[in-house]
Amino acid sequence: ERGKGKTIPNDPPESLKDDLSFLACWDEWKAYRKERGLRPYKPMGLKALHTQLTKWAKTHGVPALIQSIRDSMANDYKGLFEPKLTKNQPDPNTIVYDEHAFDLSRH
Repeated sequence: ERGKGKTIPNDPPESLKDDLSFLACWDEWKAYRKERGLRPYKPMGLKALHTQLTKWAKTHGVPALIQSIRDSMANDYKGLFEPKLTKNQPDPNTIVYDEHAFDLSRH
């Protein structure tokens, strides 16, 4: 058949391969896509998705990324979206200063 090349495994991003909770969610996402009749990712698309997932994991944290994937499945979406920052979710890249902490710079 035309267009039937070898199957490219939809592996998770290299940066998230050791996170068991992400891997479980990634397997759910792949099963969800298959159930919906969506084709497996092609190499270029998968590479772009890996770049996004890695960036989002750094920006928002893995738990928020997992929640975003689960939200996509719950809302019957075809794709994934960047996790939203909520008011009670601190940005992991922001340094939180404690005004009561001991200040080492004054000595």
